[in-house]
Amino acid sequence: MDNTKLYISKSLKDLQEALDNSFYRIHKSYLINLEHIQGYTGFEGGQVILKNNLKLPISRRNMSNFIVTLKNFITTV
Repeated sequence: MDNTKLYISKSLKDLQEALDNSFYRIHKSYLINLEHIQGYTGFEGGQVILKNNLKLPISRRNMSNFIVTLKNFITTV
């Protein structure tokens, strides 16, 4: 993670459809790479902690699906 910023004219929905299953939409504003997750917590409505210690919110309606997706991802890696 080199803090490179990319500016693109695609929506997150378009990116999500174009990327492989190692990317997951945790919130309407965040699409993350599951390979860069350090952990997650249900505290404060749910947060993902990335390897660079950045904490991002998980939407309440995505929390249970996120946990299942992450567990499946971990078992296939």
